[in-house]
Formats: sequence, C-alpha cells, structure tokens
Amino acid sequence: MENVEQAAPHVDCWLADLKHTNEQKFLEWAQGSLKRIKANFQKLAPIAKRIVIRVPVVPGFNDTEAELADIIDFAASLESCNEIHLLPYHTLGINKYRLLDMPYLCADKPLSNPELLEYAQQHAKQYSHMNVIVRG
Repeated sequence: MENVEQAAPHVDCWLADLKHTNEQKFLEWAQGSLKRIKANFQKLAPIAKRIVIRVPVVPGFNDTEAELADIIDFAASLESCNEIHLLPYHTLGINKYRLLDMPYLCADKPLSNPELLEYAQQHAKQYSHMNVIVRG
C-alpha cells in the first residue's frame, strides 16, 4: 500500500474490480481474500481523487438484487467513489479455456437480465453522488 500512497496524488482515476462483498462466496469463486481487497479500498478512498469500481455481473455468482445492492452500498461508502460500471457477463473467454485445455467453470450463456441491471441503477439513486453505468 505504501507505493499506492506515493502514487495517489499523481493518479486522476483508479479503475478497480469488485466482484462480491460476501467473503465466503468470494473465496469460493476467486480463491482470494475479500477482506484484504475491502481494506485496500478503504485505505485508498481518502487519498484517491476518483475511484471507478467495475463489477463483472456473473450468473450464479453475483447476479441477485441483494448482491448488487451490497456492492453498490459498499462503493457508496467510499468517499472518492462516485461511479460503478456493471459489466454483464459474456462468454468470449470460453474458447480460450478450451485452447488452454482448462475447465471453464462459469456459465455458458451471457447474462440476460435487463431488469436486474435496471434495479441496480435505481438502487444507486438513493446515493446522490453514485452513478451506475451498464457497459456491454
């Protein structure tokens, strides 16, 4: 984090992924520490000019209203975060896994739930500083 603190005054915008806010589910899918990721966000927020959180929305992983609401609520708690990009899951990586002879453990169909993405945008409106953008 020391290097980040030194770089922060020179960085206009930090782009960072946040895939989930539930430690157990994050551990199962990403095999990493969500606690550490959240702590890093909380350390960065007071010194960053701007943070944009990118959320790949994956069927069966983080595609419920409650899960997206938790992610938005966490992002809204970070003073320098005013934007979230929801990235609907696609299947463009399936062939890469086949070429590498690796199992593809995610869904084999793209996210097709515009109502969920609309819900997330509406949920964010309770925070006057938060904007949710759906990218495709």
